[in-house]
Amino acid sequence: MTRKKADGILYKELGTYGGPHPIGSYRMDMMVCNNLDILMDELWNFDLWFFDRETITKAQAYCDSITTRCHQNPSLKTAITTIKKDLLTKGLYHYDKYTSMDVYHAVLTENITTTQAFLETHPLTTH
Repeated sequence: MTRKKADGILYKELGTYGGPHPIGSYRMDMMVCNNLDILMDELWNFDLWFFDRETITKAQAYCDSITTRCHQNPSLKTAITTIKKDLLTKGLYHYDKYTSMDVYHAVLTENITTTQAFLETHPLTTH
């Protein structure tokens, strides 16, 4: 059953997003659990999170509250997307540098609306 489910994920879902190429236990037909190692032709970043229902509900509510605020004030969405794009261009938008959560907090809580202000207010610390 595990491999059949994997087939659905690979070819029905991911297949439309750039040709999945499974490796590992799926490719060798040695799957014993829900574990897929996949290479893709097209560059995508998939964040898959597995949580209990309560955590999922809270995460959805958090996202919905941001969406509502951005609908009420479209300049917030512009600030968020501009900062995220600028950080990506500068190679700074990554889990070990700046994340979406950092940007949301800065814009929605600290009223930061430019990338320059974001970087000045939130300098990366070196270890």
